[in-house]
Order: sequence, then C-alpha cells, then structure tokens
Amino acid sequence: MTKTNIIFITSLLAISFSAPFAIADPKGKENWKAQKEQMKDERERMKHERKLEKEDAKKYREMEREERKERKEMEREKRKDRNEMEREERKHREEMKREDRKHYEEMRREEGKHRDEMKREHHKDKEKMEKEYKESGKGSEQGQQQREEVRKKWWKFWE
Repeated sequence: MTKTNIIFITSLLAISFSAPFAIADPKGKENWKAQKEQMKDERERMKHERKLEKEDAKKYREMEREERKERKEMEREKRKDRNEMEREERKHREEMKREDRKHYEEMRREEGKHRDEMKREHHKDKEKMEKEYKESGKGSEQGQQQREEVRKKWWKFWE
C-alpha cells in the first residue's frame, strides 16, 4: 500500500465518523462541507501523485530498457573482440605450424644431403682402399712378374 492510499483511507474514515454529527449540529454541517472540500482536494492531490508515480515508473522502465540495450551492445562488442582474438590466435598457430613444417623439411633435406655426402665419402674411401689393395703388390717383384705375364699373353693373342 502506498502512502497516498493510506492517507486517503484515513481521511475517509475521519469523514465517515464526523458526518452523522454534522447533521445534528449546524456548524458541524459547515465543518462537514469543509471536510468534503478537503477530501476532494486530497483526492486531486492523490491523483496528481499517482500520475507522477506512473511517470516516474515509466521513466525508470525506459532507463532500464536503455541500460539493457547498452549491456547487450557491450556484450556484442566483447564477443566480437573475443572472436577477433580467437581468429588472430588461430592464424598465429597455423603460421607457427607452417614454419615448423618448413623447418622440419629443411632439417630432413640437410640430413639427407649430409647422409648422401657421407655415403659418397665412404664410397670414395672404399674405392681408394680397394685400389690401394690391388696396387699393393705392384711395386714388388711379384707384381712385376704378373704384369709381364699378362703382357706376354696379349702379345701372343695379337700375333
């Protein structure tokens, strides 16, 4: 119950108790009329207060609506910013993955090159060792004899 309703009810009670006495007393009749005027004024004042309360409530509801709109807009902006950040983060992660793949492929190429180089060197070393092994006896008398035998066979073949 609002304050204005309480005041209105109490003034009605006061008038209802004083009305029967006003009929018996001529001055009471004038008092009753004055009270009736007062009550009318009070009703007008209460109407005016109710009107002001309604306007205040309307303003308050409008303010709340505006605040909700602002909050929603802020939430949209936050979501938009968050989505933008997530997109940027995804791009960054993808870029990092690409760089890692490139680095990995480069390392594999380098390892392959190194492996091939090592094989070539090993092959050269192996050939060198075989050649040295074959030629090891060629400076000696036994190597000389072998070469002479091979030459003689070829000369016989051609003659």
